[in-house]
Amino acid sequence: METSCKDITKKNIQDDRNIEFHYNISNKGSISYRKRHHSSYEYHLEENFKKENLQEENLQEENLQEENFKKENMEEKFPRKICIMTSLSHIPIVLVKIIIEYDIHVIEGKFDFVINDSSYPASIYNFGTRILYNDHKNIIINSTNSKDYFHNYKKIPFTEIIRKIFMLSKTKIAIITLCEDIFLLNLENEIFTIIRKSIYYQYIKSLHILPNEQIIPIYYFSSSLEILDPQTGLQKSISHTSAITCITSFLDINNVIWIITGAYDQNVRVLNAETGFCDKTLVGHTEDISIVLNLSQTSLILSVGQGTIRIWDRITGICNHNIIAHQSKINCVLQIDNSQLITGSDDHTMKIWNFHTGICTFILSGHTLKIKHIELLPTKQIVSTSKDKQIKIWTIPKHISGLPKTLNSDLTFSHTNKINFLLPLTDGRLLTHSKDTKIIIWR
Repeated sequence: METSCKDITKKNIQDDRNIEFHYNISNKGSISYRKRHHSSYEYHLEENFKKENLQEENLQEENLQEENFKKENMEEKFPRKICIMTSLSHIPIVLVKIIIEYDIHVIEGKFDFVINDSSYPASIYNFGTRILYNDHKNIIINSTNSKDYFHNYKKIPFTEIIRKIFMLSKTKIAIITLCEDIFLLNLENEIFTIIRKSIYYQYIKSLHILPNEQIIPIYYFSSSLEILDPQTGLQKSISHTSAITCITSFLDINNVIWIITGAYDQNVRVLNAETGFCDKTLVGHTEDISIVLNLSQTSLILSVGQGTIRIWDRITGICNHNIIAHQSKINCVLQIDNSQLITGSDDHTMKIWNFHTGICTFILSGHTLKIKHIELLPTKQIVSTSKDKQIKIWTIPKHISGLPKTLNSDLTFSHTNKINFLLPLTDGRLLTHSKDTKIIIWR
């Protein structure tokens, strides 16, 4: 027999049969009991149930205190003038123009525009002065080359739920649907063309776009490496002996396209995209490889395994540097210039490295949780996001020889929930999207 937790009240009732009820609380919150002879009804609740309630109350109180503390501190820095928009489609265009013309100050920082109805954008792109993103069954794009971005926009409807989109060029995008089909959309005539039907046992993790706009689908736990030509619909398979974890590509000075893969066998491979020939297999990692990167304007390749970085010479196949960069997993790597790169880790820090010497020059400290995204702004500043919901801007000075210098951020602002995307715009502003369903363009 079962009853709800809400129905339990402590009583002391005696009857002729002297029955005791022993209650056992299940994980679902329901209670079952059994009968025993005793002088009264006694209710025995499990100790862990009481502890969980107490911990939950303490956690809520701590979160409330933290939010109040942050609010008090931020109100000193920013004027409290908030503009809230529920949906772009419900606001007259005249009002939209007025909002964009004014600087809008909020507790988190400054922003030019916010959309609150973008609950499922799986991909956001900026090309020229236009923004492109997907929302459930629509491709959304601003219809004019306007720096207001969302001033004039249109929705291109689709028949299936869109999971991700990928830019092939300014006029063509690839689409992954929830059913694992791949479509090509021509933005000029708004025509959809299917280029690959789903295969029941293969689930697409991502698409990699080659320099010639051909597509490589990356599957979960699959060693399959196939190249799709969206123009002709032809498909080419390349032999690969282990499941692929990460991929990148580059065009060399002879206009030959090379594919670099990291795999579960802890090896890095360099493959010719045209012939499928494996030119190099780079062996040395002792963990699964999560990131591979071709360092542009050099003959170097970077690979990441957990918290370790290896710098390889792709001509000779020799490992120039084996660096224990972080004590925790590295989530993102970005090349800054011809000699520097930056890494972001689960240890809450970012580090800047000279990849020719293997020396750490700066440590960027300030985030309180895992680093998730790093981008380079047109001003050569670094912008980062973390699971702490914060966005930070960093200025990197010129390095002087010696021990790595610790840097603090120039500016901090935040969302109210996890940040999904970080996108520098061509005019110097910054676009972010969060799990709070907001797309915000920041000054």
